[in-house]
Amino acid sequence: MGKEKLPDGWKILPISKCIVDDLSGFACSQTKLVTENGYVQLRPFNIESGKLNLDTLYQVPLDIVDDKKYYLEIGDILFNNTNSTELVGKSAIAEDRYPFAFSNHINRIRVDSNVVLPKFFHNYLFYMWTKGHFAKHCKKWIGQSGYTLTNLKQQLIPIPPLDVQQEIVAKIGKQMVEIEIMKKGSEKSIEHSEKYYSSYLNSFFDDLCKDESTLVTLNDVCEIRSGQVDPKLEELKKFPHIYGKSIESGTGRLLEYNTIGEDEVTSGKYLFKAGDVLYSKLRPYLKKVIYADFDGLCSADMYPLEVDRTKINPHWLVMLLLSNDFTSYAIHQSSRARMPKLNRTQLNSWKFSLPPLYIQKTQVEQFHEVIEIINEIRDFAQFQFEAIDQLSESILNDVFGKYEIPEKV
Repeated sequence: MGKEKLPDGWKILPISKCIVDDLSGFACSQTKLVTENGYVQLRPFNIESGKLNLDTLYQVPLDIVDDKKYYLEIGDILFNNTNSTELVGKSAIAEDRYPFAFSNHINRIRVDSNVVLPKFFHNYLFYMWTKGHFAKHCKKWIGQSGYTLTNLKQQLIPIPPLDVQQEIVAKIGKQMVEIEIMKKGSEKSIEHSEKYYSSYLNSFFDDLCKDESTLVTLNDVCEIRSGQVDPKLEELKKFPHIYGKSIESGTGRLLEYNTIGEDEVTSGKYLFKAGDVLYSKLRPYLKKVIYADFDGLCSADMYPLEVDRTKINPHWLVMLLLSNDFTSYAIHQSSRARMPKLNRTQLNSWKFSLPPLYIQKTQVEQFHEVIEIINEIRDFAQFQFEAIDQLSESILNDVFGKYEIPEKV
């Protein structure tokens, strides 16, 4: 199906003809940030789903900011010029006046409201981002991508009469509010399922007997595999590669992963065996642990635990390492390090009450039976959330996608 021509009264303009003022942000290193009595400097993470997210705010010293220059008015648009490829080009519109500066990875844009309404302009930028324009045309280098304001100004934008713009903005705004309400409902379902998961898991350990006769150390029931292997060896390239991002936080679930060859791994890794339990030693509060039912290689930031099955059920061990008891211990032990990390001695020394194997087996079966239902509810809510999230792209596409609009001057 072909594209439609623009309706009568609409015109196409270079974005440069819409902008009356633009300002680049400035850099400030993490070491120069202050915790109080500073000037807020927005970062790319403050731009989220077309809006400003002010949950986390960085402050820079007052003496490095020109407050007559760096602030936000209602209708100002913040354009993220540097980020990862999938995030570069995201934008947000200010709904209020803020005494905020912004980093060098952000441009502030002000438009001529006699030509284009700020919200209409922002909706079109958001449409360009959802369609992948910025990801496709950005300049890529190691670790990040960039899309300059100069390039943005060369792009073309459809401009209807102002009264039509107002109608479009009102329609999109109403639909976006409805989407947010639906998303919050899905988020609540996800949140409730995660809380019940944690509560149910910890119920197995809350009443665990703590008398001395049942106490063991982790080193009594499993052994941390040692000796790294060279992943560049041809025979290892087809092995699964498991690292922190391969494991879902707090659930014991394995996410998607690649092979050693696909990830082009070159640094030393640990070889693990089917039946091992893998525990991520970095940032213990993330609670990343899985039972591996296959052979593979894991990051040097993980511990592959070879389990003594005559003493402990490996699935019960996963539950144990996800528990609040163990996590509190791990956080306390690793808190002195600049990068929280649980060392081998600390892990091996942890003491806990070990019930007989038949009780472990019963608890694992009870846990998995209930958790399977919880995961189904959670997965459906997550699917629902993602489907709802895509509605915004569909709404913008209905407005802008049907017209024949060249990309560039």
